[in-house]
Amino acid sequence: MEIHKPKALHSCGEQLIEHMRDSHRAAEARAGIRDEIGINIAVLLSRNSIQSCIDQRIDEIGRLLDVSDGANYVAPLWLGRPQIWEMLHARWQVVSQAGRAPLLAPEEQAGYGFVYALFADVAADEDREQIAWARMRAIEGLVHPGEAMKAELRLALQEARLTNWDIKNLNRGLQARAAAMAIPKQAMPRQQPDSGICFPVNTPRAEALNRAEAIA
Repeated sequence: MEIHKPKALHSCGEQLIEHMRDSHRAAEARAGIRDEIGINIAVLLSRNSIQSCIDQRIDEIGRLLDVSDGANYVAPLWLGRPQIWEMLHARWQVVSQAGRAPLLAPEEQAGYGFVYALFADVAADEDREQIAWARMRAIEGLVHPGEAMKAELRLALQEARLTNWDIKNLNRGLQARAAAMAIPKQAMPRQQPDSGICFPVNTPRAEALNRAEAIA
C-alpha cells in the first residue's frame, strides 16, 4: 500500500515559505522607500536655511521695480537665485515597477504614493522658480528699465512669489507628514553649492561668483 503525504500540509508549508519571502521583500522595499524619503526631507530642510533670504530678495526686487523711474534708483548688480535640488524617486519607482508595492498594506502604499506626489510638485515648482529668477536677473546692472521690461519683470516676480509660496507650503506639509510617519532623519547627500541668494544686491557679479565658489 502506498502512503502519500497529505497535500494540505505540503501546501501549507509552501504558503508559509512564500509568506516569509513576501514579508522580507516588503521590509526591504519599505526600508528603501523610507530612506529615500528621509533624504528628500533633508534636502528640503536645507532650503529653510536660506528661506528668509529668498523672501527678502523677492520683496527687494518688488521695491526696486517700484522706484526704478526715480532719480535715486540704483540698479542691482546681483540677485542670486534659490538653490535647487532633485527630488529622489528611484527607489519608489523600482518598488512600483518590480511589483512589490502590493506587498505593502493599501494604506501604507497610499501614504508613500502621496508623499512622492508632493515631492514631484516641489520639483515642478523649483523648475518654474528657476525660470522666473533667470528672467528677473535681466535687471542686474540695467539702469531705468523701460515699461515693457518692467512689465515682464513684474510677471517673473509674480511667478517667483507664487512658486516660493507653494514650495514653503509643500515643505511644511512634507516635514509634518514625515514626522507623523516617523521617517528617520538623513544627512544631506552632498554639499549644496551656494547660489548667492543672501548676498547684497550691490555685490559686483565677479565678487559674488568668487564668494559662491569659495563657500562651495
